[in-house]
Amino acid sequence: MGAMLAAEAVGRQDEVKIFTNDVTPESVMLIAEGRMVAETTHGFADWGWYGVEYAIRAALGLDVPPIFDIRPRTMYQENADEFFPDPKLEPIDWKAIKAEYLAK
Repeated sequence: MGAMLAAEAVGRQDEVKIFTNDVTPESVMLIAEGRMVAETTHGFADWGWYGVEYAIRAALGLDVPPIFDIRPRTMYQENADEFFPDPKLEPIDWKAIKAEYLAK
């Protein structure tokens, strides 16, 4: 964000394109406003979301994928609302996990 502020301060925001990393509330807002171009997220929301699902499955003795690649994603003006304030993630089917456990 510092680079964006510096470019704006000298009137060069149309010449210098700003990209950032990690999806903060402030950066989402600035990208949605068009003041920064895009941002790569390492998926902190994704890690927590899928991490809880797989931790529960492991604790219940259910199969857990040995690798689950969440891959970084890019946020830009048109999809910023998918990242903040409510990240759009696939729903976890807790009833199916419970049924799988009870069927063991």
